[in-house]
Amino acid sequence: MPRRKIRHPARACTAGEKREFPEMNLTDHAGVRLIHGKPKVNGVEIHYAIGGGGEPVFLLHGVPNVPELLLAGRERQFWTYYARRQMWDPSAMAEEDIDEIVHSAEQPGGNRAILEMYRARQTDAEQNRPHYADPISCPVLAVGAEAYLGDEVARQLAQVARDVRGAVIPASGHNIALENPAALAEAYLDFFAGG
Repeated sequence: MPRRKIRHPARACTAGEKREFPEMNLTDHAGVRLIHGKPKVNGVEIHYAIGGGGEPVFLLHGVPNVPELLLAGRERQFWTYYARRQMWDPSAMAEEDIDEIVHSAEQPGGNRAILEMYRARQTDAEQNRPHYADPISCPVLAVGAEAYLGDEVARQLAQVARDVRGAVIPASGHNIALENPAALAEAYLDFFAGG
């Protein structure tokens, strides 16, 4: 299939969103930089990410009600794809892990509960804003994955905490605890030992 250039409004993100979420240098597991945008389609904001030569991934998570309609009866296919797509090593997610996600999603209100976390982004930002003026004073461990956010987690937390200690877990993506549990445990143990 020939590639098509996807066009979207030049102002995909508002000035406030650009301040709230500084430009992040996000890459996939191959080190290809991801490009994000949030165009409005018929008044509905859709977040997308494009990595390398791949097709855009439209994240409908923030759209009210529509994803629930589209996902009903297709929870296994969607959540398997979505969870594994963000991993360094998709094989680290066993069928039992998928079964647990799907079981939760198939419950009444299950998909909605998962998706509401994404929909609360603006509310979260508003609730976090006062902490910029009065940063957390205790040590904070900021854990990122080599293929998912990396040291961006520490940079973001440095806006609301004085003593941020960053750890980037190698050979891992969104599901660090499944992909590299030993390195994650080591980061926690070092942090709690005062490292």
